[in-house]
Amino acid sequence: DGPFGYALAADMPRDQLMGLAKAVYHQLES
Repeated sequence: DGPFGYALAADMPRDQLMGLAKAVYHQLES
């Protein structure tokens, strides 16, 4: 977790944050 992740977490609800995290994870994976 870097500063970018914490900045997002401050502004987003947890469910939206989890959706974003999964999307980023799959993008990095492929």
